[in-house]
Amino acid sequence: MLKPYVVDGGDMEEGACLVFAHNVQEARKVAWKEVSWIEEAAGGEWIYVRAKLLPREEWDYWFTIADQEKLKKEVPHAIEDPPACKKCGYWTVLNENGVCKYCQTGGEEL
Repeated sequence: MLKPYVVDGGDMEEGACLVFAHNVQEARKVAWKEVSWIEEAAGGEWIYVRAKLLPREEWDYWFTIADQEKLKKEVPHAIEDPPACKKCGYWTVLNENGVCKYCQTGGEEL
């Protein structure tokens, strides 16, 4: 089963992508091969790419963003630019208006 991971080069604010893979090692490899900004950020040098499994309670949301054909066939893949919150710009679970939980509450802790 494919699982959703967030993959970045060490600093999510400099760029991150959503990857669907079978395990964390595969997620890192998929991101390295498929995501253009990772190689550009490395500038031809080695760069550490980290992957983190997204929370299980959010998986249903992330699966709606996946390439449905690849998901059905269990083909690992990356979404280079997933939808982001219209207010803060972070990509996370969004409501029907494109706003995250944090911004919905006026920036107060949930």
